[in-house]
Amino acid sequence: MESRNHMPRRAFLLTLAALAFGLGLPFAKPAAREGVVHALRKLMQGKVAAARYIGNSYLSEPRHRQRAMQTLDEFQRLGLNGPAEIAAHLQARRQRDFSRGAIFVQDGWVFADIEARICAILALA
Repeated sequence: MESRNHMPRRAFLLTLAALAFGLGLPFAKPAAREGVVHALRKLMQGKVAAARYIGNSYLSEPRHRQRAMQTLDEFQRLGLNGPAEIAAHLQARRQRDFSRGAIFVQDGWVFADIEARICAILALA
């Protein structure tokens, strides 16, 4: 008769729990991202359709999707979860973007890069 090496039940359950916890960590990120997206929608107050239009245009450029997702991650990392917090951060970023020429032009309208990225986030949501 062959002898099998059985894993004790407790070790198996601890391993399974550790695996489940480890796999669950990446899924926490989308929930936090959704909180930022919700705050952005509130900040836009009824102008989400226009923002999505601008965002889709911004996303047609190479690498802009990646930049939008980096901005979403940055907001999350900075703990910018409310419309007022995001608005304060945007004011500083907007000024910085314009001063260094980081702009996006859509139908003759000139947007700071951060504004276009926010529109792209809303278009992706």
